[in-house]
Amino acid sequence: MILTITFKPNLVSETALTTAERIGTASELVLYQRGSSDHVSFHDAGIPAVNFIRRETGTASLEPFYHPPLDTIEHVSAERLKEACDLVGASVYSLIRK
Repeated sequence: MILTITFKPNLVSETALTTAERIGTASELVLYQRGSSDHVSFHDAGIPAVNFIRRETGTASLEPFYHPPLDTIEHVSAERLKEACDLVGASVYSLIRK
């Protein structure tokens, strides 16, 4: 899920969606509005920003270890972390190439 403050695409969301299609990101990326996370302060400063978050298919629930005391490194999915790093890295690369 790609969360923006305004529910409108911006440079970050457009780049991520284009990159996800180009590199074949496994997760479906959906633009959604939400304004309560670290991306808000960037948006408020005029910097295009989004919050990437994974919701479980069918329920839209957050992952079970999201922000409770058990949210520790051993509960991080290596596959999901790689997918996020590939998406962000390829997106940044596509921007700096221009």
